Amino acid sequence: MIVQIDSREPESARKRICKQLDKLGVKWFVSKLYCGDYCNPVSPTVLIERKKSIGELAQNVTVQYARFKAELDRAKSLGAKLHIVVEEKCINRAPITELSDLINWHSPYTQVSGERVFRLLCGLQRKYAISISFCAKSETGAKIIELIELGGKK
Repeated sequence: MIVQIDSREPESARKRICKQLDKLGVKWFVSKLYCGDYCNPVSPTVLIERKKSIGELAQNVTVQYARFKAELDRAKSLGAKLHIVVEEKCINRAPITELSDLINWHSPYTQVSGERVFRLLCGLQRKYAISISFCAKSETGAKIIELIELGGKK
């Protein structure tokens, strides 16, 4: 397998994830993507959008909604399955096992509630058929490969 990485992905994240892909024996290259942050260029109908935290995701569905919706619309126009990978595995030391766990999340910086983020994401899931996964930063490379290998099934 080979993974294409969007050239606009922050360098620190890209370096970290490339090291993980190297350890997994996965070849990769960096090039601008029309949509998403990671994909298999042989089968670009599965796209991965990485978020560094629940806070970033919360900002995307509230303050930056227009830009985020445009990304979802681009994926939909391609007929691609978009998987969002959030690099946060716990809320207050409790593991995140499903999207509804976000209800217990509280932003340390804004008044956005976890319940609001959960409801907005549920609506986006229905409209765009996106999936949302959570993982530790040390697991992101493996999660990307897992989702690409699953294809559009999840």
